[in-house]
Amino acid sequence: MIMMLNKEIFSKDQILYAINIYSNLADITINENNKYWLLKFQNCIYEGIKTEHEFENYLIGLEN
Repeated sequence: MIMMLNKEIFSKDQILYAINIYSNLADITINENNKYWLLKFQNCIYEGIKTEHEFENYLIGLEN
């Protein structure tokens, strides 16, 4: 699964921090294009879509 996060909203430093925190729950890799950070979730311990949603919620909390 690929999650697209707008670069104007989410910082790379916060994404990398969250990826580290979630490293025991999923393998998450980050790439980018001009407008978005592209996160690929693999080998999720829990349901993939649930892991993505929880990751995004965690990240939103970090950005606030």
